[in-house]
Amino acid sequence: MVSSVPTLFGPYRLVRTLGSGDGVLLAIGPDPGGECVVRRPPSDRRNDDEFLSRFRRAAHLSRGLAHDGLVTVYDVGDVEGEPYLAEEFVEGHDLAELMQRCAAETRRIPVAAALHIGCAISRALSFLHEFDGLGLVHRRLQPTRVRLGYDGWVKLLDVVSGQAAGAEGALRPAFSAEALSYLAPEQLMDGPVDRRADIYALGVVLWETLAGCPFLSTIEGGLAGLQDATREQVIERIRRHRPPPPSLFNPEVQAKVDAVVMRALAKMPEERFSIAGELDLALLPMTGEPGRDAAARLLNRLFDPGREREQRAVLL
Repeated sequence: MVSSVPTLFGPYRLVRTLGSGDGVLLAIGPDPGGECVVRRPPSDRRNDDEFLSRFRRAAHLSRGLAHDGLVTVYDVGDVEGEPYLAEEFVEGHDLAELMQRCAAETRRIPVAAALHIGCAISRALSFLHEFDGLGLVHRRLQPTRVRLGYDGWVKLLDVVSGQAAGAEGALRPAFSAEALSYLAPEQLMDGPVDRRADIYALGVVLWETLAGCPFLSTIEGGLAGLQDATREQVIERIRRHRPPPPSLFNPEVQAKVDAVVMRALAKMPEERFSIAGELDLALLPMTGEPGRDAAARLLNRLFDPGREREQRAVLL
């Protein structure tokens, strides 16, 4: 939904969609001028009672997930039987938008910024995985679920949809080849999924951020070769994919960084980092506070926060 006139949804006024997320909308909260993000179930699942029930439980669970690397959930509720949650709006852009802008301008994300992003995501995942011993797994980690603030802060988004989907729905027909590329091999095969699937997804995100090109660009036949392939063929090619290290595309990537990324991308779960904290500790000596500064500078150089505020003010 893209609307020039705000649409009422319970106590919120929905202004416009955000990014490419179905059911993710910029909104005005009950307090005047209060920007927030309202998340609703995907449009094709709003008549699925079982999915709505899982979404509702996951939304309530998300209110307890208080961490610097996760967006704050303000409100959870139902409107005419449809669950929703309202969370903080982070002024900035998602990682996918940053990568697309960099590609359009033939520039790379600085290695320091990429490692800062990787460390921040791993810390958020570590908190999620260990929360109350519930065995939570994000399941949907990809660049569209990573939000970068203009201050260089990194937030992991959309924890709820992964919990709502559970083991079911990992290979829904709506998933594109690009989306499938972030799923661990065991997810592609509908096998048991644990925190190591998120570590694999983070490996793909890190690879793309460092290499500056799509993960599937190195697959057999490249991205073009997947256009006419059946879904089963796409999955099989992804499973067989043996990506080169990111340093092949970016000479500024050191061998020790390659080693961390390629371990996260191991096909067998037991060959990856066992917990996200291990990946964070492996990356930490290679990055630092300048990484956050580099991310902030890049975002402010490529986008125009002042103009975006003016545009939102008109909508709001």
